Amino acid sequence: MSIPTWLEYANAFGTLAAAGFAAWTIRQSTQSTDENQRALVRERRVEFELDVLADLVELNSQSSSVVTRDERMRARAAVLGIDVIPFTRAALSLESTPEAIGRVAKRDPERRDSRQSSIEFWGLDIMEELLSAIHARLEERPSRP
Repeated sequence: MSIPTWLEYANAFGTLAAAGFAAWTIRQSTQSTDENQRALVRERRVEFELDVLADLVELNSQSSSVVTRDERMRARAAVLGIDVIPFTRAALSLESTPEAIGRVAKRDPERRDSRQSSIEFWGLDIMEELLSAIHARLEERPSRP
C-alpha cells in the first residue's frame, strides 16, 4: 500500500514549517538573552554611578581638610562620565562639557576673590547637580519585584 502523493507534500510542508518555527524560536531566544544581558550591564552601571554619587554627596557635605576633600572629590568625579555631572567636573577642573566650563569660568574671578576652594564656593551648586543625578539614576533603575 503506497502513501498518497498529497500526504507526502503535506508531510514535507509540515517539516519545513516546524523547522522554520524552531529557527524563529531560537532567534527570539537569542534576542531575549542579549536584551537581558544589556539590561544587567545597564543596571550594574547605574548601581556603580549611584555609589559614586553618594560618596560625592557625602564628601561635599563634610567639613574636613579642604585639600583632602577636593582631591577625594576630584578622584571620584573622574570615574563618572562627562555627561553624568558636567558642572561638578568643571568646578573640580576636570574635563567637562563646554556649557559647564563656561558656567564655571563666568564666576571664577568671583571665586578667586572669595579665597574659597572650588568645593566651598560651588558647594550648593555641586550638591544640587549630584542630587539631580542621583534622582535621574533612581528613575532609570529598573523596578524590582
